Amino acid sequence: MKYPPLKITIIIGIIIIILATILIRINAQENQEQLKILTEISVDIKYIKKNISDIKEDNRELKEDAVMLGSRVTRVEERQINIKENIYGITERSNWVTGIIGSVLVIMLGLQLKRSYSHRKENGKTAH
Repeated sequence: MKYPPLKITIIIGIIIIILATILIRINAQENQEQLKILTEISVDIKYIKKNISDIKEDNRELKEDAVMLGSRVTRVEERQINIKENIYGITERSNWVTGIIGSVLVIMLGLQLKRSYSHRKENGKTAH
């Protein structure tokens, strides 16, 4: 069984590490964008709640509508909290999986280097 030369093994390892790094950066960038959107939603929710309070004070006849809007805003806020928790969970799982993939890639690269070294040693191509 022929083993690939050490240079090819190293190049493949470097390519794999670069791809893993790119995937990690893309994932982090997407998570930052989602958190930014959630922050903007949170600010909007606070603004809406303040306006709802003002409407209640100024227009007593619209009290039922304001209460309904308040409960809807509360439901939206609860959904926003759930989405934020889901994003954190996804980020945590993504980081965990990325770590595992990186570890596996490092192990694979190490094993491939070991195989290449053993093959070169068996063929008398090393100085040892």
